[in-house]
Amino acid sequence: MADANTVLSWLESWLQCQNQNERRSPCEVEIETVGELGWHITIHVADTPYESINIPAVSAENTDSDWYYYRMYDSRYEASGDPSKLEFLLQQFIQIIGEATTPDRKQSVAHAATSPYIKSSS
Repeated sequence: MADANTVLSWLESWLQCQNQNERRSPCEVEIETVGELGWHITIHVADTPYESINIPAVSAENTDSDWYYYRMYDSRYEASGDPSKLEFLLQQFIQIIGEATTPDRKQSVAHAATSPYIKSSS
């Protein structure tokens, strides 16, 4: 994705589409600041085709001001990062969801957790 406007437009469209379907619970997106430390994102995906995706925690802590963490479990995407990582964290969600819609979902989800530019936590 080229810029934040594209990421936000995608998220808006995705959320509208998810909430138009008859579902037991609405898809919710929570984006919060965590003091001066950065961002915290939770995207609930219960009752969607994505609710069974589980991706172990992926994180990097290069410095106190350059870090991120995300995972997908229990029908939700959860992510945190320093103040410069909001777009990156949303892009990771988009990548996970996009890859989950490919024919070989298991292989794609495994690839999302082992991308060469991210470091998995142990």
